[in-house]
Amino acid sequence: HVHVKSKDEIGQLANHFNQMISQMRALIHQVNESVAELAASADHLSAVSEETMATSEQVASAINDIAKGTTEQASDLDTINERTTALSKQIETVTQSAANMQTLSNETKEASYNGLENLNVLQLKSDEAKKELLAVEKVMNDLVEKMKQIDEVIQTITAISGQTNLLALNASIEAARAGEHGKGFAVVAEEVRKLAEQSAKATELIRQTIAMIQQQVDLAMQAVSYSKDMYEQQQQAVHTTGDSFVKITAMMEELTAAVANITDEANRMNESKDVVIEAMQNISAIAQQSAAATEEVAASADDQLQALSTVTESAEKLSDMGRQLQKLVEKFNIFPKEVSHF
Repeated sequence: HVHVKSKDEIGQLANHFNQMISQMRALIHQVNESVAELAASADHLSAVSEETMATSEQVASAINDIAKGTTEQASDLDTINERTTALSKQIETVTQSAANMQTLSNETKEASYNGLENLNVLQLKSDEAKKELLAVEKVMNDLVEKMKQIDEVIQTITAISGQTNLLALNASIEAARAGEHGKGFAVVAEEVRKLAEQSAKATELIRQTIAMIQQQVDLAMQAVSYSKDMYEQQQQAVHTTGDSFVKITAMMEELTAAVANITDEANRMNESKDVVIEAMQNISAIAQQSAAATEEVAASADDQLQALSTVTESAEKLSDMGRQLQKLVEKFNIFPKEVSHF
């Protein structure tokens, strides 16, 4: 600062110089304060940038992990979608098999009803056959009784023929003794004897025939007895089969109801699987979109991290420049000092 007393040109020049010095002091003081604030702001910016840089690195790392997980999740969802589609085909196969099983069970139930009905018809026919068999047995028994009566008659005829033959023989002997008078009687006795012999032969033939018929009747009776035994066994088998058919029919009723429930559940499952497949496809699409978006966010985070790195470097440079500028400003002496008197 120049102390001025003179009011001439030199004094005016000194005053102007003093004003300039004052303005320079104020300017340098202001610059010094600004540089100090700039240095402090640069240091704060550098610290904040470094802290933001560290946080951004953590965020970028987390986003990259999320992007990786989202990509893996999308891949897993694609696999689940493929397996769901395969499961859908299996469900369709199960549904078709259930429908076929229901059709088969209905046909089997109908067949069991038909079998039971046919068994009832067989029972009726068997009862009719039993009646006919009993009628045949009665006829055969009557025939045996008649043949016994015939055999008794034949025995009587045989005895009469024997006695007649014996009487004819005695008559022939007596006629021979009578001589000429007994010839006619001898002829008659001979004819009677012949008739007796013919009767005996005929009776023997009838007896043999009846014996053969008796054998046939015995065989027929054995066949009837065997048929009765077979009928009883058949009746037992029919009853057993009938009971089995009744049980089978009841079981088929339960089986048909169970198959119907299975078919209903399979149909509902088949309807639900379409909703599940559509939902899985939507989820898979959303996951793919999320994976793509996350990759874009990760890329943006990397770009932001790169930008923050640049900002941090710039902040550090600015802080260094502020300190250098502060050192330069500090070289100026802004305190008032008398330099001369005029």
